Amino acid sequence: MATFAFTVLREEASTAETDVFRLYDIVLSPGFGCNDTRVERERTLAIRGLLENNVFIPAAHQGGPYRAEMGLAGGRLALTIQTKNGDDVLSQLVSLTTIRRLAKDYTRVCANYFDVIRYSGPGLLEAIDVTRRGIHEEAARFLKDELAGTVYIDADTARRLFTLVYALLDRRGPTSEDYRRLRAAECESISASETDAT
Repeated sequence: MATFAFTVLREEASTAETDVFRLYDIVLSPGFGCNDTRVERERTLAIRGLLENNVFIPAAHQGGPYRAEMGLAGGRLALTIQTKNGDDVLSQLVSLTTIRRLAKDYTRVCANYFDVIRYSGPGLLEAIDVTRRGIHEEAARFLKDELAGTVYIDADTARRLFTLVYALLDRRGPTSEDYRRLRAAECESISASETDAT
């Protein structure tokens, strides 16, 4: 019964007002605090990117918009969702083991990119870009699958969510170039999916 209701809500969302099934605000717990102003700026940009365009449909719920609080609990991502009126909608813990591995892989690929720029040709650069986009897609699918059954998010929202989670987990003081390339991968993946759909 719950699965049926969830499916119906997903179908209705395609014709509902865009304000109903979306996140309108994201609040970070103190556990994500950082003294690096550059990191804080990139996190702000990631939040803004997610809030600008997202699809967020909790199971068996009639609509928001929704406010998300993100924190850390026992090494996992704690996601708490409320309506604009403050009504509790859901709470979920998401394993970060896979996300941390993918984030580490992504950072390594970015480092390789700069080495290739200096010593290799465009063919290898293209191969690294493909790998980078592949990591982004894998992470987005993981997040989408982790939330499935509790909340539906579309592929584009999943990509933007990974961009945000990556920014939250990165403690090394990443460069703006790292995040620029991550956001570029996000946009390229979204653009590619739109092209395939047509």
